[in-house]
Amino acid sequence: METTAESARMPIIMHKPAVAAVQSTSFEDASFGNVNWQTLLSSPTTKSDSMCVGIAVCPANGSLELHQHAQAEVYYILAGAGEVEIDGQRHRVTE
Repeated sequence: METTAESARMPIIMHKPAVAAVQSTSFEDASFGNVNWQTLLSSPTTKSDSMCVGIAVCPANGSLELHQHAQAEVYYILAGAGEVEIDGQRHRVTE
């Protein structure tokens, strides 16, 4: 999917059936973590080159290896609690 400067700024609407249809992904190598996720918004999958949005499911006592995306990310906690590290600082996150 080609992304242009104009299309990257266009609103993207995803209704519940479209979100439910997004395939869940996980790491083949467990050393990267045991999180499953659905990527909802991220170039080149969608017409956005400035933001990465998805739904991640981390089991109790689970982990995700430190990483970063070129785009901005959104953390909105739906259930449970955990920690995220941003610029070397850990932040507790809860629902």
